[in-house]
Amino acid sequence: MLKSLFRKLQGKPLEFKELARSEPVPVSSTLLGGILDSQIIRIEHHKGECQTATGKEIAVDGSFDLPSFATQATVFLSGWSLEYRNPDFWGHSDHHIWAAGTYISNSRIEDGKLRWEARGYLADGGQDDRYEWCYHYTVIAWDGNKLNCVASHRDIENLSPSFGTTPLVSLPSYFHSNRLRSKKTCIPLPRGFVFHFGEDHHLLHIAYNLTHSENFVEHGKKYGVLPPPPLDDSTSKVNEGFVSWDTHGIFRDNNYLRKFKFYTWNSVLGGDEIGVVQPPFTTIPTIVRNNIASGLQGETTQEFTIENIPYDFAVPMLTGWELRYEFGDDEELTKMGVWLDDIQYGKLSVPTVDTGGTLRYKITSALYDRNKKPGYDFNHKVTILGFNPGRPNIPNAPVDL
Repeated sequence: MLKSLFRKLQGKPLEFKELARSEPVPVSSTLLGGILDSQIIRIEHHKGECQTATGKEIAVDGSFDLPSFATQATVFLSGWSLEYRNPDFWGHSDHHIWAAGTYISNSRIEDGKLRWEARGYLADGGQDDRYEWCYHYTVIAWDGNKLNCVASHRDIENLSPSFGTTPLVSLPSYFHSNRLRSKKTCIPLPRGFVFHFGEDHHLLHIAYNLTHSENFVEHGKKYGVLPPPPLDDSTSKVNEGFVSWDTHGIFRDNNYLRKFKFYTWNSVLGGDEIGVVQPPFTTIPTIVRNNIASGLQGETTQEFTIENIPYDFAVPMLTGWELRYEFGDDEELTKMGVWLDDIQYGKLSVPTVDTGGTLRYKITSALYDRNKKPGYDFNHKVTILGFNPGRPNIPNAPVDL
């Protein structure tokens, strides 16, 4: 569908989509942690087994055995890494970039399992260099009779080209389902991305930001390559099963006006007993070559703690990140990636007092060429997805005026 729509938009086929149709193969995964309530909800974080390929997309089958109480489940992306693995004639293991990305799609419940496909791709213009791809994911399974929450398994697969005026793309998307009507909270889940130069170039700055969402759709607005919203008149709508959001992407080398294409994948969760904390996050491309002087090198792991979270259960979603070489100059690439790890959430058991929950997580980033010089800058955003079973209409804390 995207290919035919893009042909209409650009008048030529999209090379990446021509290549990106590998048959998925089953792989194992490693459990990285989880939060379990045997009667209501299970949350698990996994890393899929890393795979290698040359010149083609990697595709794997994913699956999760549903606990006996679960009637619904969903999966979203919580990290990724891409690394060139074969040296060239001179012993170098860094290369240009033609296309890069990771995404999850085709999720469904079958035979007591949640199943999906995960795909990754990294290539330069020759599409002949071996690379390794790894992905991290989070699975949530719950009893729909005890937790007011519904999941959609429909892929919201969207696309926006950059027309060479800025390396920042803003891609609006929306979703509609009668199952979401009257739900207090509806939120898109991060399923992945692909950036595609279409030519061979260095990399300076790459970023992704899934922004705030709202139960709203706007009449007459163009939502990427998605069909127009199903509105029966010339008005915009609040609620009535709609949710909309923007996704921002940056992909650039030293040429500020370089054209590229930006793909996104999302699914949607909605309910009366869920809530979200969405921190602000802004990433901006700069024209001036400046020394950001962050000095991160290789793979860097940082630890974060967030307190006073008003949910019985909570999970971090990686909804924003940026990687940028320092000194404002583009470079070839050996490895890049961002992934969550060692996720822990808990609440103190104090009778009659809601102490709030504490979320701890580690996040690892990577952006480097063969000599790991210069360093790089890294920023990220975690959106907190929370669940309060049996307590609809999650209130905000009172404000003293």
